[in-house]
Amino acid sequence: VNMSMLSRNILQIIGSLVIMFVLDPALTGVLLSVVPIVSLGAVQYGYMVKNLRQKFQDRLADASTTAEEALSSIRTVRMFTSEKKTSQHYGSDIDKSYQVGKKLALVQGGFDGVIGIIAYGAIVLVLWYGGKLVNEKQLSPGILTSFLLYTLQVAMSFAMLSSLYGDFMQAVGASIRIFDLMDRKPEIPIEGGSQIVDMEGSVEFQDVYFTYPSRPDTQVLKGVSFKVEPGQVVALVGPSGGGKSTIVNMIERFYDPESGWIRLGGNDLSTLDPQWFRQQISMVSQEPTLFACSIKDNISYGKDCTLEEVVEAAKQANAHNFIMGFEEQYDTLVGERGVRLSGGQKQRVAIARALIMNPSILLLDEATSALDAESEHLVQEAIDHAMKGRTVIVIAHRLSTVRNANVVAVVDKGKIVEQGTHEELLAQDGVYKRLVLRQLMAGATNGLDFNINNDKDDSNGHLLD
Repeated sequence: VNMSMLSRNILQIIGSLVIMFVLDPALTGVLLSVVPIVSLGAVQYGYMVKNLRQKFQDRLADASTTAEEALSSIRTVRMFTSEKKTSQHYGSDIDKSYQVGKKLALVQGGFDGVIGIIAYGAIVLVLWYGGKLVNEKQLSPGILTSFLLYTLQVAMSFAMLSSLYGDFMQAVGASIRIFDLMDRKPEIPIEGGSQIVDMEGSVEFQDVYFTYPSRPDTQVLKGVSFKVEPGQVVALVGPSGGGKSTIVNMIERFYDPESGWIRLGGNDLSTLDPQWFRQQISMVSQEPTLFACSIKDNISYGKDCTLEEVVEAAKQANAHNFIMGFEEQYDTLVGERGVRLSGGQKQRVAIARALIMNPSILLLDEATSALDAESEHLVQEAIDHAMKGRTVIVIAHRLSTVRNANVVAVVDKGKIVEQGTHEELLAQDGVYKRLVLRQLMAGATNGLDFNINNDKDDSNGHLLD
């Protein structure tokens, strides 16, 4: 609609000006004398409107974010009786957007008013000069009347164009961030690269250094080097913030290292097709993300598969029994981010989603750390089943998982400070042994009896988080 109005008004202005030049070039020149003033004002107006509209959209986005966070975390809000605080925060964000909107309305109204004054001032000027020419017998009253009618046509078209110009500049200001996102080029491509015919499942880090873009002053990984052979289980342990999750994320190539190499199946990870190698890797995180669709759709999210394949994956993940307990079974909707499922149920659905991909490499990021004992037992059974016949890198906090690993790598302050089996690291009397003893002492304080070398360790025996 706006484009048709723009075209129509431009054609009306051009046609009217041509006829006016034919009627009287001198009067037309008087009318056009105001065009430079209008043009300069329009440029400045457009610049102001674009910036104000961009600020207005940013403030509205802040308010929407506040509302979304409050509604999605409504239980936390109620838990801390922070309804008034949250409402005040939202009201503050809305008020900021109102203040910007008020400035925008004032600027737009002021510009429209100035354009109206100039347009009608031009008409008065034409009427005065035309009347002077009629009085001096240089122009007939009929020509002046026709000229005034065309002048009114031009004035109304200019007024309409000024309104459209304001709308266009507001649209530019509102969409500038969208265009910025569309024009951005990702540092890590979504597709393109080589594919390995026979994926063996080995992973190797060689002198990897990495810093998060949002924290450029903090080095997260400092010369990390280790190798995982096909079929091995490698446990990453160590204090929180040491870089364990970063290592797992870099295997998925969510980030590229600043220096060093990451190899997958003996090939440089940066040369492989992300679409292909991510289908060879499955990851189960501490807080799995489920989508607001059915259980079946969540499990089959990574590939097109039949219901029979979904059921088989759910059985392997110890999820089939609780799914069949729902009225809609596999068609049960899990809600936004899986809110209708318990923590253990979400984890088992996430494990089924990982297993259905039949990955060569399985990444586990503290997948049972946030669960109660019963849920942890069921999820751990599913994880143990999932680990069979695959290369597994697990961020571990259970002693039984660590003891069963082929290699234990201790990550501390961005470095791998120790590597070896559970028994070898205990014999070294280093960081790993201190972590184990500290956790065992905490368990003993809680009335649990632990034995470092006992394979039948209680399932709640945790290493340091």
